[in-house]
Amino acid sequence: TCATGDDESPCAFRPNDVTVAAGGAVRWVNDDATFHTVTSTASPQVRRPSGRFHGVLDAAGETFTVTFAEPGSYPYYCQPHAEFMAGIVRVVPG
Repeated sequence: TCATGDDESPCAFRPNDVTVAAGGAVRWVNDDATFHTVTSTASPQVRRPSGRFHGVLDAAGETFTVTFAEPGSYPYYCQPHAEFMAGIVRVVPG
């Protein structure tokens, strides 16, 4: 989502911290017309693709879904907005 107005960050994943049970899925939806990616990274501090998942949301209404089989923490970010648009999926035992 890219906000208009006086927000500190012009774009953000909302929510950016999600918890699901192992075997659960997370779906990202682009609710604006801005090009975004959902790109996994090994570290929230160093935002480089890890290859675990990568989705492109280049138009309003597009979706990308990932099913998480194993418990753990899965940080991700938007490549064009890497400075401020990131999140984490926390997967707990099912």
